[in-house]
Amino acid sequence: GAMEYAFGLPGNERAAIDIATSMFLYWHMAGMAWEGEYWVNRALKYLSRPAPLRARVLAVRAYLLCILGEIGGARDDAVAAIKMAKRFGDTDTVARGYCCLHRALTWSDDLASVSAIADMAYRLLEDADDAFGLAQFDMQAVFAELQARDPGRAAAVASRGLSRLPAGELWARSYLLMQQGVCTFVTGEHEAGAARVRRAVTMKHELGDVVGIAYGVGVLGLMAADQERYERAVWLLGAAETLWELAGRRYTGSPFLEEWHQPATASAADHLGRDRYKVLWDRGVTTGPDALALFAVTDADDPARNFFPAP
Repeated sequence: GAMEYAFGLPGNERAAIDIATSMFLYWHMAGMAWEGEYWVNRALKYLSRPAPLRARVLAVRAYLLCILGEIGGARDDAVAAIKMAKRFGDTDTVARGYCCLHRALTWSDDLASVSAIADMAYRLLEDADDAFGLAQFDMQAVFAELQARDPGRAAAVASRGLSRLPAGELWARSYLLMQQGVCTFVTGEHEAGAARVRRAVTMKHELGDVVGIAYGVGVLGLMAADQERYERAVWLLGAAETLWELAGRRYTGSPFLEEWHQPATASAADHLGRDRYKVLWDRGVTTGPDALALFAVTDADDPARNFFPAP
């Protein structure tokens, strides 16, 4: 309503554009990146000529498109934002643009190009003293290292990110803690790794971060499948799939997690049988968010017996 009102006032476009560009993290957490893309597209209609503000809006759209899994469009917007921002000397937007480009390249599994721009993106974000940009970059860099099959380096990046966050910050901390848990799990410390992810899900639930909850619940499902706890795995993965249908592409397109997902679901189906698999998946799909979070963080194996009336 505020956006419609702001755009409807003659001469008030700048205020509406400022609202649109400041809301991107809300749209991400709420699982409404598609709505953010709509409003940013509206804003760009008022910014047809090259200008610092247009570059900033393009960088915001690049971020939202990455969340939606539209990697090609995100890459194009990031490149355009960088080029335009450089022309006008807007180093803050250049830094954000490189951060978005780093994510788009990571998600498209172009690790050679990722490596080529990683140091530049990191340096620019540090020079800009961009705390959010640095946190976002660290999260992407963890996945890049995991895709390169270097969990030790990935864990070091996660620790670096966690060390720079202010006390009480939950959004970036919970993602980095979740990734730290993945690094720990894939190196064989299953219990310690899953415990970190469960703690991260608690933080995401406290924030009401729909995309973060989907990530955490999905990762716990993948871990459960690897531990041969197939009923838990299918319930969690079914529930996460429902959240992704609201929020965008599964795991926002992360190649590393998608590669983990496919054999996990296939293994669960083989061990449980297709009929039992479907029953559990469907129950996960219909689980409410509060009960889902409780089941995820308490590490239960049998949701029907522990949390809900027997079928």
